[in-house]
Amino acid sequence: MRKKALRSYLMFVLSLLLLNVTHFFENQLASAQTTNPGEVKSDTLSVYSEMSATSIVVKKLKKGDRVSIRLQVTTAGGDWCKIAEDGQRNSLGYVPCAQLLRASKPQTAVPPSQASTIPVISGSASAQSSGTARTGNFVTSFPRETLKSIRRDPNIAYDLDPGAERFFVHVPAGYSGQSRYGLVVFIDADDRVDAMPNGWTGILDARNFVFIAPENAGNDQYRQRRSGLAVLAALEMMKHYQIDANRVYISGFSGGARMAGMLGFFQSDVFRGTIQSCGADFYQHVPQVDATSQLDTAGQPYGFFPATPDEVHGARRVRFTVITGSEDFRRGNILDVFNGGFAKAGFQAKLFDVPGMSHDVADGNTLSAALDFLEAPH
Repeated sequence: MRKKALRSYLMFVLSLLLLNVTHFFENQLASAQTTNPGEVKSDTLSVYSEMSATSIVVKKLKKGDRVSIRLQVTTAGGDWCKIAEDGQRNSLGYVPCAQLLRASKPQTAVPPSQASTIPVISGSASAQSSGTARTGNFVTSFPRETLKSIRRDPNIAYDLDPGAERFFVHVPAGYSGQSRYGLVVFIDADDRVDAMPNGWTGILDARNFVFIAPENAGNDQYRQRRSGLAVLAALEMMKHYQIDANRVYISGFSGGARMAGMLGFFQSDVFRGTIQSCGADFYQHVPQVDATSQLDTAGQPYGFFPATPDEVHGARRVRFTVITGSEDFRRGNILDVFNGGFAKAGFQAKLFDVPGMSHDVADGNTLSAALDFLEAPH
């Protein structure tokens, strides 16, 4: 019995060690993702939320479907590939690499600074007073200056160095500094951001919105850092561009959408509305009606975060848009959070349940409808 117990213990320790090593290498590789084309070679292929066939199936692909292979990780259970659907920017999940046909050999990964074709500039895009604020797409950092006086919340890291962080920025070509624009801050699920979400550019340009997304703010980062980067992005853009403080919205995808919703509570004096694609939480536990599980892919309770009475009071002034779709594997959880949380408690909130939408960033039409709600007269 002693030998059997010792063997079981050693196997448990080895499994934990393997899991940690796997996560370490995935985190190291995430910033240098490949984009090798691949094709599904089996009749059907399940895409998993984690590198395990026992994790949640996020989507089913069929033979011949084209994908982009973002990274490959070798585990004791074989090689797993992190993939995105063909033409999509956001990763979909994991599949066994053996189930894919590669269109080309894996390319040598290069640092993001070399791989990106987006211009990189140092410091801000130019001060408002110069009248030459930069437009277009670019990646930037900001000089360290005194932050604007705002309400400080313990859930947010305010000590981040803007000169050490990088932000993807889009400014419409028509911006001249002569009138105030709206601002959309975006928190992604991945650390690297080097493009606008599909379908967003024309909508935001037509509505006079500037866009900014902090890099290294993905799901693997700790919560206070992610929220701190979002607040920092908003405040820096408000210093260097003519921004209407009543049109500053926080958006995000998946885990980033959950962060956006929390910031509607934690920093309601900055963010006046949220655009949450496929992710939502609430400050109270909600009844499980549509969800098949109350756990997220990391095994943590889904749909709850603590909030003080003052934070809840501030969130009453915020408008929340919660977006999911018929093919979103988180749809049940999101419906429960919206119906049993936001709607039941009487918050200013609207649900967009989009037919055919999977676990992805909202398209341009849904973004436009969300902005209609956020900008409607009070």
